[in-house]
Amino acid sequence: MDETYHGNTARALVDDALWAPLEEAIRTAHHDLALSQLLFESAFKPRSAKLADLLEGAAALGVRVRILANENAIIPDSADEMRQRYQGSAVEVRALRMTPNVLHMKVLLVDGAKAFLLDAPFEQKYVDGALHAHDVGRRDRATPLHSVSLQLEGPCVARVMDLYEALWHAAADLLPPPLPARPAGKPRGGGETVQLAWSAPAGLVEPAASHRILEAYEEAIGRARELVYIENQYFTSPRITRALRAALERERGLEAILVLNVHMDVPTYDTWQAQRLDELGRDDERVGVFAMWRPEPRARFPSLRPLYVHSKVCIVDDAWATVGSANLDSISLHDAEEFLVPAPPNVELNAVIPDPAWATDLRRRLWAEHLGDDGGWRATPPRLDVWRRVAQRNLAAYHAGELPANARVFPHAALAKEGRKPLSARRKAP
Repeated sequence: MDETYHGNTARALVDDALWAPLEEAIRTAHHDLALSQLLFESAFKPRSAKLADLLEGAAALGVRVRILANENAIIPDSADEMRQRYQGSAVEVRALRMTPNVLHMKVLLVDGAKAFLLDAPFEQKYVDGALHAHDVGRRDRATPLHSVSLQLEGPCVARVMDLYEALWHAAADLLPPPLPARPAGKPRGGGETVQLAWSAPAGLVEPAASHRILEAYEEAIGRARELVYIENQYFTSPRITRALRAALERERGLEAILVLNVHMDVPTYDTWQAQRLDELGRDDERVGVFAMWRPEPRARFPSLRPLYVHSKVCIVDDAWATVGSANLDSISLHDAEEFLVPAPPNVELNAVIPDPAWATDLRRRLWAEHLGDDGGWRATPPRLDVWRRVAQRNLAAYHAGELPANARVFPHAALAKEGRKPLSARRKAP
């Protein structure tokens, strides 16, 4: 089934740019709000109000409000918290029971006309501004966090609603309705073309297990000619690694830039990611692996803390981009290889936007943030040497005790051995 939809509006919401339009959408909803979330703290307050209170307020005004929560026997979930929070209210809560895989698709649908593809759970630790400052503010942990969400309007939203309805039925042990045919229609002037891709275990959305996100990645990487840019919370999937390695071997002019975490929040993932990077070819001059760190301004001498990458973004040749919930680990895309036990995939949803202008704009926005005032993000075509120059300059400044305030990008390998503790630069010699 073709999942291509024309004439949409797609807006990338980087870091805290998400919260104002999200709150406004909840406050102005007319008849329907449908949320799916991995985790949802009742006290979560990204801006001026608790989101749980805003949803209850909408329900009190006659809006149908539904919350589909992840429920898992192994990892923490918010299903019971949500049931208790909304007991006696008009808000409907269902939980999708999955173990060890999870409901990782984080979506808010508004009146069937607008969809927010959310990067992060509704927990206070995932709230951060574009400056990623170390003064905690609304974030309840010291580690800054980078995220990218997406706001969609247009014909593609009806398909997102179809997916939600299927999962809503499954959560009540009802047979999910078949996905209706939604023809893409003819391209017309204005708006973006959006392709939807999802993963899900067999029977939740389609009769067989869905691996559409993996297929979209493999197809796009297989066509790459100049650049594959990835920023992702995890890079542990052997299939993505093989696809990228094959592309590099086929296309000698291809470069790969990966922005990854040094340490991840899943046991064993540090080891798996190191193995994948070895398989990809750390020593290949066309492969650049970077981590992001932020200076700690209150330290006596320049020091660094990790800037945690939570985004799930890939851009190929400034012509194709994807944003969504899927990490580049096996359980998000195809199976649970990293856990050494067989398991079906998570429920995930990504939007693919095969639009050169849109993909180029998103890459430049992200590079402008990550590379600071270097200006290298303006390069056409985009090149790996820009990242290497900025990363090496930041590393040299760090070791000299003269770390610039806007430094973020560093060579991944140079700091991977430092462990989880804050880093302190050597005192500058008098």
